Amino acid sequence: MLTDDELDALAGAYVPTSPRLTGDRRRRLHRLLEPLDQVTREWTSTNVARVRNTLLHRVYLDRRPYWDWDHAVWVDVAERAGKSTDSSRRGPVVAAAHALGLHRRLHHLVQVNEAWVAELVFGRDAVQAVVDEVVDTLRSWDSSRHTVSGQVIPPGEG
Repeated sequence: MLTDDELDALAGAYVPTSPRLTGDRRRRLHRLLEPLDQVTREWTSTNVARVRNTLLHRVYLDRRPYWDWDHAVWVDVAERAGKSTDSSRRGPVVAAAHALGLHRRLHHLVQVNEAWVAELVFGRDAVQAVVDEVVDTLRSWDSSRHTVSGQVIPPGEG
């Protein structure tokens, strides 16, 4: 449940539609922002702003914190994020849901670039290390170059 102070801060931030997260609002929304800040600390400022604004706007509309959202709400939030002019907005929502431990299968239900979502959740170096291990294993088994480059290594990275 949201506190009256949180609702008031959200109302100020999301009227009419332009998010304004002042220092005072950030302090008042600390309980909502701290988990997001933790899982997005390595993200670009654009992706942080996208996911923060998307989630907080929905929190404001529904009057419920994102950790109380059910399966259907998470799917709706992610799908609506992608209906903007920039479809890359779904990825940060899906990554945040996963990293926060609130929805681990959203990437199966919403069309996203799964490699990018994995990089947001686990970090580029960790994902690359796993891809390299799979590629090395497949090559040691004499797998076809087509299999390795077309199904394991994203296009343009082989």
